[in-house]
Amino acid sequence: MALVIGGIFINIWPRKAVTATTGFRYVVMRWGHVLTWDLLAVSFSRGVRGLSPSFNGVANLIAQVG
Repeated sequence: MALVIGGIFINIWPRKAVTATTGFRYVVMRWGHVLTWDLLAVSFSRGVRGLSPSFNGVANLIAQVG
C-alpha cells in the first residue's frame, strides 16, 4: 500500500504548491513525500524483515528515516 501511495505522489503531486517554489524547497516538496513512502514500503517489506530477525533493527531504522 505504501508503494501505491508513493506511486501516486510520483504521478499526481501537488502541482500548485510545488510550482511556486524553487531550489531545495522544490526538491523536498516534490520528492520528499515520495521518498518517505518508499522508505516505509522497504521497511515493511518481507525483503528486509523476512530475511532474518536480525534485520529488524535495520528495518526499524529505515522506517524512522522515512
